[in-house]
Amino acid sequence: MKTTEIIETSVGNIKGYEDGVLKVFKGIPYAERPIGELRFKPPVPRKKWFGVFDALDYSPICVQTSDFPGLILPPIPQSEADSLTLNIWTHGTDNKKRPVMVRIHGGGLTTGSGRLPNGFKLARRGEVVVVTINYRLGALGFSEMQGIESNIGILDQIEALKWIQKNIELFGGDPNCVTIFGISAGGWSVSTLMAIPEAKGLFNRVIAQSGAVHPLSFQTEKGVDRTNRILKTLKIKKGDIKSLQRITAYELAKTYTSIANEDGLAQIPWVLNTPPYIDGKSIPEHPLRMIKKGVASDIDLMVGSTLNESVLWRILIGASEKLDIDKVKNRIVQATKYLGLDEKKGLELFEVYKGKGDPEAVLNAFFTDLEFRISAIRLAEEQSVHNQNTYMYLFTYLLKFQGKEVGAVHGGDAGFMYGTLDYPNILGQIENSEEAQLLSEKMMDSWIAFAKTGNPNHDGIEEWQKYEKNNRKTMMLGIETTSVDDPLAKQRVAWSDIMKI
Repeated sequence: MKTTEIIETSVGNIKGYEDGVLKVFKGIPYAERPIGELRFKPPVPRKKWFGVFDALDYSPICVQTSDFPGLILPPIPQSEADSLTLNIWTHGTDNKKRPVMVRIHGGGLTTGSGRLPNGFKLARRGEVVVVTINYRLGALGFSEMQGIESNIGILDQIEALKWIQKNIELFGGDPNCVTIFGISAGGWSVSTLMAIPEAKGLFNRVIAQSGAVHPLSFQTEKGVDRTNRILKTLKIKKGDIKSLQRITAYELAKTYTSIANEDGLAQIPWVLNTPPYIDGKSIPEHPLRMIKKGVASDIDLMVGSTLNESVLWRILIGASEKLDIDKVKNRIVQATKYLGLDEKKGLELFEVYKGKGDPEAVLNAFFTDLEFRISAIRLAEEQSVHNQNTYMYLFTYLLKFQGKEVGAVHGGDAGFMYGTLDYPNILGQIENSEEAQLLSEKMMDSWIAFAKTGNPNHDGIEEWQKYEKNNRKTMMLGIETTSVDDPLAKQRVAWSDIMKI
């Protein structure tokens, strides 16, 4: 392994390694170890170290677990103490000031990490610097009770962005041209960061994929309820912070996942319960309401979803339940009641979706819109009023799982925009056909172009027009890449008086 020259950062000297045309630096600590008295506290900036830090391999990932049927975590080392780190891929440690793309990982704010296949292809393909981060998850990152700081995982993300602002120029990056992007909880995070006062000025552009600030989320009382249930399970009294600081991180993660799965089995829409939460401090009010007021008017936005997002949940659960149209109707009515709507509205929504095909397709189309597509539209609607560099997409490429076509499922676009079609993902390996490879190249080029200029257009696609309420131009990313007016308009209109902020 050929190592790089020593980089003198604000926290100490760092040495990485060369990987073809890229220089790679892994596992760089951006905060102090969040253990002992620092558990459940905002991140503390990393103190300067002595000697040279060998940034040659990933750090352990943040403590996590998954009891979700069908989802098995790989055997990756975990650590509460040593996981607040970031990773950098760059073409050179020079003064070229390349655009910076910071990826915030998904995983429901419960799982995931900044680890990526070696030789990240976005960095290889474009003259950009790519950074990935870890942040605290589950109970360690998003507990909600008096005496504990709210939204710690989001504060970790902000601390990492502050480190990037101070140091990325040493790695050939431009601190004045930073794009944050992510899928699922990553998209949820980056769109939330648009509104947070403490994150102001740390980035210029946002790409929110299959995760946009949801009008029905950020409910503090739901976070309090979930934390209270965790305390009850662990037999810890409310307010007993010392006991919470003594219990093992793995036990906290396991209990949090178990409680979250109980909500899922009760078929409560996850958008009602998921963190982060409005605390009046780190998140002063609902982020979408703040965006509507124009607090993110200086941020360019690309936002979108996949056509069949919610199919993934049925795959992971391995649902054997045979659905008929009456069961689907009841499920839709039940879901709308959870949203605070009456049965009449639920029946109206059922009528809109019942023509989508078989019962599975009807249910999946409804939940795709409830959980992902309509919230993406709401974000684009509000942001486009304040910043004309707002773009919308819908990923439509049909994927297969175990030989069966499952559609454009949640997260199915990841391998395309990362350029990792040959790398196994949650559905297995994507069929690396010529048409899939062509779409992957088009998407990578659009993501890179947007990071550089705030405009995703390039020579390889039809013109990607800006999103405006009067035409709702949306780029369809599939076998064909074309910009259309207001796709699935009938379903969008059905939600026009719902999920408003």
